[in-house]
Amino acid sequence: MQQSIPHASQEEIIDAWNAIILDFPSGRLDYINEVRKKLPIFLLSNTNEIHLKCFDQLLFESTNSHIKDHFNKAYLSHEMSCRKPEPEAWKIILEEQGLKARTTLFIDDSPQHIAAARNLGLPCIHLQSIDELERELAPFLTQFN
Repeated sequence: MQQSIPHASQEEIIDAWNAIILDFPSGRLDYINEVRKKLPIFLLSNTNEIHLKCFDQLLFESTNSHIKDHFNKAYLSHEMSCRKPEPEAWKIILEEQGLKARTTLFIDDSPQHIAAARNLGLPCIHLQSIDELERELAPFLTQFN
């Protein structure tokens, strides 16, 4: 018995692919913007062009801004041709920005990315909630008031 092959339009495939995009947690952009007043912030994201376009559209509809507006620079895997947890992803940023690994804090919600960054000598915070992040960063940020 031969099975039929399902057919989908390009739009249906893109919609299905974008269905995995989650909302940006409320308050996180506000917090990023507050921290950015004191320190440079860079985004390192494993993404692709289709997801970026969808996410940026959703963000623009809710905040009238684009994701790249909230960071000194956004490093996106599909533009860099490498991704976390590949060491090259961090090395590109450190070199381009003139940063030292030991003084560059990396924050991420994926344990494998935290482990890879620590292997390169970056201090890390495993992001589990915005409240926890604010508590962990508060003592550090008071130096810059």
